[in-house]
Amino acid sequence: KHLGKRLVIIGEGQEAKALRDQAGEHVEFLGWLTADKLREYYSRAKALLFPGEEDYGIVPVEAMAAGCPIIAFHKGGALETVEDGKTGLFFTEPTSAALQSALTRFEGMTFNPKIIQDHARRFDRKQCVNAFKSYFIEYQNEMS
Repeated sequence: KHLGKRLVIIGEGQEAKALRDQAGEHVEFLGWLTADKLREYYSRAKALLFPGEEDYGIVPVEAMAAGCPIIAFHKGGALETVEDGKTGLFFTEPTSAALQSALTRFEGMTFNPKIIQDHARRFDRKQCVNAFKSYFIEYQNEMS
């Protein structure tokens, strides 16, 4: 809002009404979208803003699969999925000043969508299943 940047908010949540009331003229609320529409937005977005703290957070991985860089709060699952400077960047305080600083920093950076997509593949279903199997086989071998 303070930087006058366009922001598209996809989805709904408990804070939707409060956010709409605070939003500036450059903020657009789309609500829930189909998976195809969501992928389309990810592929065209300049970046995905992920300001929350979640244990894992599949949304950044979905966006990266479309080649979209992430601007994320430096907590929770984003620390496991986003690589600062490679697939996106972090801001370290949950304040508007920290976010504005990250957005300004982002403007001077370049990200390679192919590298971002390749990074996201590390978290696809097949990779995760194989990692779990490996872990449990190793654990079972240690317990034998």
